[in-house]
Amino acid sequence: MPSTFVRANEHPFIHVYKFGASLGAGHTGEVCRCVHRDSKEERAVKVFRRMALGGNGTRGTRKAQEIEILRTVDHPNIVRVYEYFEEPKWIYLVMEYCKGQPLQQKIDARQQFSEQSVALILRQVLLVATYLHDKGIIHRDLKPENVILDEIEESLQVKIVDFGAATFFDVRRPTHGSHGTLYYTAPEVLGEGYDEKCDVWSCGVMMYVLLCGKLPFEGTTDELVIEKIRAHTYSVTGGVWNSISPEAVELLKAIFTNASARISAKETLQHPWFAKHCPNSQLPKQVLADSLQNIRAFRSATTLKDAVLTFITTQTLSSKDTRDMREVFARIDTNGDGKISKEELVTVYSELMSDTEAKEIVDLIMREVDTDGSGFMDYTEFLKAGMDQKQLLSMKNLERAFSLFDKDGSGTISIAEIRKVLASGSEEDESIWASILSEADENGDGEIDVKEFEALVRAKF
Repeated sequence: MPSTFVRANEHPFIHVYKFGASLGAGHTGEVCRCVHRDSKEERAVKVFRRMALGGNGTRGTRKAQEIEILRTVDHPNIVRVYEYFEEPKWIYLVMEYCKGQPLQQKIDARQQFSEQSVALILRQVLLVATYLHDKGIIHRDLKPENVILDEIEESLQVKIVDFGAATFFDVRRPTHGSHGTLYYTAPEVLGEGYDEKCDVWSCGVMMYVLLCGKLPFEGTTDELVIEKIRAHTYSVTGGVWNSISPEAVELLKAIFTNASARISAKETLQHPWFAKHCPNSQLPKQVLADSLQNIRAFRSATTLKDAVLTFITTQTLSSKDTRDMREVFARIDTNGDGKISKEELVTVYSELMSDTEAKEIVDLIMREVDTDGSGFMDYTEFLKAGMDQKQLLSMKNLERAFSLFDKDGSGTISIAEIRKVLASGSEEDESIWASILSEADENGDGEIDVKEFEALVRAKF
């Protein structure tokens, strides 16, 4: 599981990373660029003053919940978290550095967005909302400042950041507590309780702003803004709205309504506006074919090798490394729930072979790839199976993975070090760890050296 490697680093933050320029400050902490001293990789770090968090360290605080949520999620449009540091005065949360700019900066620069661009951006935001809601999570602060937009050639890539206001929810009872930014706040959040559909309202506000450059609910005071939000008072007539499609207006009306009548994030993705304005993927056929062939050839790895593959996939790959794979994932994940089902795989393989053969192959694929037994291929499982193995298992990545296990820097990996990484120090039957060690210990000295480690990981499945 990706969360295996998201844990507290025992070393001082400044010994592991070098601080870079500030990337912005929010309600709960400042975000800065940083560079990993050993790997030279660029990352982002969210810095919190420990005193302001209350509680004992991160435990019992909203910061603990933010870390737990980011450890739980596995989606191509959500920022990855790598590790965190708990120090006497500060908490450091290290995350993926997302190139590009916050969407708000594009809006402030008066950049014009075509209706197609708005649909492409909003669809990715709603894909995240759908995924989160299916996992029992509300973001509660979806707004342009928390959407990083990376314009790569003709592609608009979105990453959702800042889960400081996010929370788990229970479908049996309403959620309480007002969080986020007033202009993007749903009316029910200002009342007695709300559910995950408050995120859909926020997406509607974002859509409105991108289409016309103005907020739908404005006022000279907070009280006037709240009054308009509660009354659903906004305009979609005159000016720029004369050139905006009726499907867009219809979608906004389905969003800006009472929560009980409001469409869900999943239903929003099925709206005709997206079908009309989101063109079919321009993904090169060869990229898709290569990925499908890699997935078909993938075979379950040993426990240690699977851990290494998971570490490399979640901790070392950059957005650039996974750009094509994100598009392949989106191409296969037709219902947009952030995971790939057997039925979706059968559909795409049926384009290359008969339905009967596709079903047989997919049954085999799922037995090999679905390592957590969820019944679906999650994003990390997809990357492990679908990426080119030479790229995934480069010497740079293998060296990073080896150093993760070699805690004492001795040049070899012991049973104790394997146990510490794979079980976070929990007690298990010693024979389990001995069995894992024996997978790679070719010379029988009770330790895994660099050559044995490389041989294990590079061995054919």
